[in-house]
Amino acid sequence: MAMKKPSTKAKTSPKAAKQAKEPAIIGHEKLVSLISERLTGTQPDIQVSKKNLSAILKATEEIILDTVEKGDKVRLLKFGTFEKKCTPERMGHNPSNGSPMKIPAKKKFQFRSHVEF
Repeated sequence: MAMKKPSTKAKTSPKAAKQAKEPAIIGHEKLVSLISERLTGTQPDIQVSKKNLSAILKATEEIILDTVEKGDKVRLLKFGTFEKKCTPERMGHNPSNGSPMKIPAKKKFQFRSHVEF
């Protein structure tokens, strides 16, 4: 009769498993570095400094924010759409005592990702 081999998989605690699944956050500088690496690897004839890439990325961010603030949409193919969403004033209830209260109108910055995303 054959004996079962003990499992060789390492057991992880639920806390460690949760930390492993949490996505990384990429900031401005890291994004500039990644763009620089991608350009160097795929298009070696294009030489753009990280300083210039940072300026290009910052200008792109400002253009998107300014355009959306004016009320227009910014649609980037195969990426997504940025737009301003306005929610009207409405009546709600105070959660602590249940009394009715007005919830003011808000303007929100909304991003909808592309279908393939």
